[in-house]
Order: sequence, then C-alpha cells, then structure tokens
Amino acid sequence: MFTKKEIDTTKRDLDELYNNPVRAIHLHLKELPEKSDHKSEPTIRKFFNGEKVKPHTAKIIYTAAVELLEEEKDSVNALKRRGKRLNGTTTSNSTD
Repeated sequence: MFTKKEIDTTKRDLDELYNNPVRAIHLHLKELPEKSDHKSEPTIRKFFNGEKVKPHTAKIIYTAAVELLEEEKDSVNALKRRGKRLNGTTTSNSTD
C-alpha cells in the first residue's frame, strides 16, 4: 500500500518533530471517536519497521502520521505569520 521510501521519509520527518513519534501517533489515534481506529504502540512500531500489518491498519497509521505532520506545519506557519505581524508592528512603531 505504501512504499518503504514513503514510510521511511514520514518516519524521518516525525523523528525530527517528536521525541517518541510512535507514542505521538498512538495518542493522536486515541483522540479519534472510532475505537476501531485506535492502534497499539507495538502495531505502530511494526508498521514503521516494515513488518506486515493489515492494509486497513497501515492506512490508519499513515493517515495519523501525515495529519501530525500537517498540523505541525500549519502550526509553524501560523506562528511565523504572527511573528511577521508582531515584527511589522514593532518596526512601524519604532523610533530608531
């Protein structure tokens, strides 16, 4: 379903953002209302280690990983926009 390269790239990106990406995905999935979408940390670890998991499970885990990456990217971009607004306000009010 997902190539090794896709999984490895996603895992690398998660590793840069989280101390424990497996735990982050597990907690993210626990927030979902569907109990059937909750996956254990060992199952998530299996997926990222290239071990066989059910296709439906792989899709759930990969989706959660991408959602976490998107949320982080959106958060960083929003913070940058806020910083630009602040810097713009600070610069225009500067008396230097």
